[in-house]
Amino acid sequence: MKPRAFLSAAEVEGLLQSLDTKLEGVGIETQPEVAARVLKLVSDPQSGLKQYADVIKNDPAISGRLLRLANSAYFAQRQPVTGLERACVLLGLERLKAVSLGFYLSRAASGDGAHGVARRVWGEGVYRACLSAEIAREVCPGHAPEAFVVGLMLDVGIPIMCRLLGAPYLKMLDEQRTPTRQFREEFQSLPFTHVDVATALMRRWRMPELLAKPIERHHAAPVEGTGSPTPMQRLQRIAYYVGSLQLESSAEPRETAPMPLTAERLLGLRPDRLAGIVAKSSGEYSALSELFKDTADSIGDVGAIADRVQNQLIEIIDRTMSKQLYDETAKGPERFAIGTQNIEIEVGGPDDAVAYLSDSNGKRLLSHAFRPRSDRAESILYALGLDEVSREDAELLTDYLRSLAA
Repeated sequence: MKPRAFLSAAEVEGLLQSLDTKLEGVGIETQPEVAARVLKLVSDPQSGLKQYADVIKNDPAISGRLLRLANSAYFAQRQPVTGLERACVLLGLERLKAVSLGFYLSRAASGDGAHGVARRVWGEGVYRACLSAEIAREVCPGHAPEAFVVGLMLDVGIPIMCRLLGAPYLKMLDEQRTPTRQFREEFQSLPFTHVDVATALMRRWRMPELLAKPIERHHAAPVEGTGSPTPMQRLQRIAYYVGSLQLESSAEPRETAPMPLTAERLLGLRPDRLAGIVAKSSGEYSALSELFKDTADSIGDVGAIADRVQNQLIEIIDRTMSKQLYDETAKGPERFAIGTQNIEIEVGGPDDAVAYLSDSNGKRLLSHAFRPRSDRAESILYALGLDEVSREDAELLTDYLRSLAA
């Protein structure tokens, strides 16, 4: 099979259908029954604590964990919490929505294959979920439960990739790339990526777009619009930021997370506010990790994790200064007419560029981050939905990329 970067839009659709068959083959069921009931409650704004308790109370796997969570030091109760209803009240509707749906989805997606990898990925997923929810409380209040589920499921495809591709993929993971580089390597060298697997899984489970699209697009640079972002756009921005963080203790970041400039531009958060969010999410993670212990390993010293995230932010600030210096001397965006479409390319540095698809009025519709030195014109055009262009147009873009790499 040819690499994912060279598939046409029609071939991608066929790939997703093929992946659905593969998911069935490795035992991933269609929409889990209890998760479907919780999802229905999440979609109904009239649902209250009692409705969630009624669904959860007959499942000792989660009800017992919720009671332990309510009695944890995080909630500092003077008297023991002995009833599920009281535990639900203490946790609050927002947290209950998030952890109940996340619990059932993570359990449904987990399997025996690549067990160690799966437990590590889910452990990191719980931390990303807590961080996503805390960011959402700042930038899109009312959607923290959805942000939690999105953060939890960002890398759901990685353990399944291990089961589908086996040893070659495990070897790729051993190289401990940052999330962004891992995705790029998959996109350029494998027939499908962990994002494709996640996309097929979201379809298989009939997940609502508000949850599915941010997961599917978390490695796509968000487009900056002129109007107020929709909840889905805000969730995708959160997913893009959180999904880029390197959490493994054994791998010092060689490619940093999205720059503070990016976090401020996309989320409206300065580094000092991000520091407070990281601290809060670490406390939330410490409380919630017990809930997911069947599928997720602990990420270790949560304080050390918070320090690593903060250290990445410090490195990001250094990169921001370099980028700002580059921006002061750089030319404006390069524009191309490809067929009936317009493409603008903004170069942030030798390894940092973004291609934008624009309409006839100059409004940016879609974006794709790429590396001028290594990415090919075909993969950029495909990412922008332009898989049927003339040879001359493709060569025009290829020549431009060569000039950037020179």
